Amino acid sequence: MKNVIIIVLFIMVSSNVAGQSTSGAGFYYGIHDSLLFDGANGNTFMDKSPCGCRIQIAAVGKKVHARICEKQVGETCGQYDTFYVKVRRGIVSWNSDILDGDTIYTDDSPGSWIDLQLDDGKRLLMGRNSSMVVTGNCQNSPEVTLHNGLLFLDLTKGNKDNFIITRTINGQVINTGTRYSVQSILDGNNTIDIVRVYDGSVTFKQSGDAYIQSVKSKSEQMNQLYEDYQSGKISIEEYTKKMGEILQGISETAPGGVTINEGFESRMVGSKKPTEPVPFDINENRWWEEK
Repeated sequence: MKNVIIIVLFIMVSSNVAGQSTSGAGFYYGIHDSLLFDGANGNTFMDKSPCGCRIQIAAVGKKVHARICEKQVGETCGQYDTFYVKVRRGIVSWNSDILDGDTIYTDDSPGSWIDLQLDDGKRLLMGRNSSMVVTGNCQNSPEVTLHNGLLFLDLTKGNKDNFIITRTINGQVINTGTRYSVQSILDGNNTIDIVRVYDGSVTFKQSGDAYIQSVKSKSEQMNQLYEDYQSGKISIEEYTKKMGEILQGISETAPGGVTINEGFESRMVGSKKPTEPVPFDINENRWWEEK
């Protein structure tokens, strides 16, 4: 019986995850501090930093933190030399560049926000009490991972064929040339992701990683349930009922997506499927304009 459970779960995971991106929704928490002496190789303006690819700040509020490339002078064997070091600090001016691939976070206080400009002119505005990572800017294939908080994306500039994947811990948004917001909040033990579209349309769906983690958790519950039945702790009726509930839970978290058009929003609670889009007032909750 136990072997049958494992085989069923394997088939469910294989059939639902096949064909999805293997990159998942893994978080990237920055890079180790290191000294760098070589210039970056690249053809874009934003790739001219000695520390590698960077992201331009269009505007910034107070209490924003990220890792930047800082020029320093030090003494080695009696000789002074110039080198660059990656350091994390508060960003106090728009005249700075954040390193691509590092965690950017804002404080939970009024006026804490940051407006970033990608290499082709697309804009990302993150609100207060938020955290995200942007990667692939210099390769014109950026990915954004929102850990928590508020993020508004204006992707109407530059090459609209270069789509951006925006990830949360459980979901992902795929689009081309649109304007939308993503909010990820913690509600008890669940995260709630809210996607609102202000121009164009996006595809909102679960990440493959979230589904795999859900199935692993359900598998442990099924194994424990089987052991309880074998040891006589529960009856066959209880076993059958609870097994059905667990399988129903797996079905609810199987990857599925919705298309959200302008003026509509969708929500995803935990790793469950996104809700069917519903209208919202496009003129309200425009926090990125108020900051």
